[in-house]
Amino acid sequence: MNKVILILLAFCFTQQLKAQSIKERDVPPAVISSFSSLAPDASKVKWEMEDGMYEGSYFTDKKETSLVFSRDGILTLTEHEIEITDLPVGIVEYLTKQHPSSAITEATKVTDIYGVVNYEVDVASIEYLFNQTGQMISQEKDEEVDDDKE
Repeated sequence: MNKVILILLAFCFTQQLKAQSIKERDVPPAVISSFSSLAPDASKVKWEMEDGMYEGSYFTDKKETSLVFSRDGILTLTEHEIEITDLPVGIVEYLTKQHPSSAITEATKVTDIYGVVNYEVDVASIEYLFNQTGQMISQEKDEEVDDDKE
């Protein structure tokens, strides 16, 4: 019984390390300032810290947008939720072949500091990352898919 409890506690702890919700007061002033200048109309901002970066997420037109900053307030990534129909055709074709009985649940356009565009796509509890030409870069089990539905 004790082993089961320890395993469950270890699992919960490792999930918290991936991305951790934080309060706005714990976000550095430089990050808040940069975020406010880039998204002056954003409200109900949800802050997370992941891999030493600060992510501020908010909704516009029922679509989630996230801005990811370094500690000193430099924007490193933008993430915009998009319609599945806005994905490059190659991505949809690949996922349809890999998961013929599963629907794409979420698609996000990710632009880095250099203007490089990638796409994150969730299907069958797997998060895929594709480049803008539709070539798969990586895939991993997406625990957040279940967390987002709670």
